[in-house]
Amino acid sequence: KSTEQVVVTGGSGFVGSRLVRHLSSIGYKVVSIDMNPPSEKVHGISYQRIHLLEVSVDALAKLFEGSTVVHLAALSSSETCENNPLAALELNIISTYKIIQACNKVNSHLIFASTEWVYMNITDRSELSENLALEMNKKLNLYSMSKMFGETLIEKYSQSFVILRFGIIYGERKQPQSAVESIVYNSFNNHGVEIGSLLTSRRFIHVDDICSGIEKTLGRKKTSQIYNLSGNELVSLQRIIELTEAGLREPIKTHSQNLEPSIRDPISTIFYKDFDWEPKISINEGIQRLISFYGQLGKE
Repeated sequence: KSTEQVVVTGGSGFVGSRLVRHLSSIGYKVVSIDMNPPSEKVHGISYQRIHLLEVSVDALAKLFEGSTVVHLAALSSSETCENNPLAALELNIISTYKIIQACNKVNSHLIFASTEWVYMNITDRSELSENLALEMNKKLNLYSMSKMFGETLIEKYSQSFVILRFGIIYGERKQPQSAVESIVYNSFNNHGVEIGSLLTSRRFIHVDDICSGIEKTLGRKKTSQIYNLSGNELVSLQRIIELTEAGLREPIKTHSQNLEPSIRDPISTIFYKDFDWEPKISINEGIQRLISFYGQLGKE
């Protein structure tokens, strides 16, 4: 494995920093590309401060030669995209097209981080599979649109690719972003928890499982595939609150607005079967990890 090189764009981000560390620890040569410096450098990883919009396709191609490219770099939340629409279009679409061109020049295999948000305007609550026809329309937020457009560019122009539609990723980070992190963090700090509906549900997946899933796809250059990569169970916010209460051994002040629940259920059966893989970290274990993480933070 150690002869294989992987280039990770967005290598200083939440998923990227975990991924580069994970791949390096199991023997891959790793190059991390990011416009931001890493919070801490890991020995053996090559860190490149590069702004994808400012670098030429030829320079990228040179970096990519002989590598598999995992393209994570993006404005990756609906809020940041709505607040910075131009940056969202530049980073999530124009940069993606540059990455495709650079990969094609040197025959590099491309793994693209997409998202279950591409399904956001499919309103029936059935299980969402990869072969559903997606529609671009005004109900979508800019983040979903940019990822859907990125997928389309890859399907049209990339010579060798896998698209991974991530479920909602959660894990130990100081600034909570997913519902799982927010509920645990707010409960820890006695802020109380405000939610739209207790029945809102997602297939949450821990960041370490995302990294192990990406690693699985590196071993096989199976081209032109789209996979959901999400947790193996649909989890409601009510269940997250109950597990957090059990972990903290105290009730949580919860205010539900009793809105219509939002349920999005992208199943990953095809990925699990194709790669003989499934997530290892249950929602219960993930919440326990968050409780101990936020506990340590509080003591610092």
